[in-house]
Amino acid sequence: MSIEADLPGFQKEDIQVDLDDYSITIKAIRSTESEEKREKYYRRERQYGSVERVIPLPAEVITNSSSAKYEDGVLKITLEKANPTISQRKSISIE
Repeated sequence: MSIEADLPGFQKEDIQVDLDDYSITIKAIRSTESEEKREKYYRRERQYGSVERVIPLPAEVITNSSSAKYEDGVLKITLEKANPTISQRKSISIE
């Protein structure tokens, strides 16, 4: 199973991926600061932006076997699915 998230403009260090038994959370925070000094004025700008997404996981995902790669503004997360077990038919006696 794989998940892809477009995160253009973010650096790899700005992205955090958290995984638990039920969901995967992708958080990205970006802040920039620019400054311009001229003879008659001084301009300083700060920009801040964040994004967060929680994605529920199916029960068959193995959470301890996962990997993530960020390249060209795209985060790719790979999760391993468990092999389906063969269900065994069982009779239950009624008392």
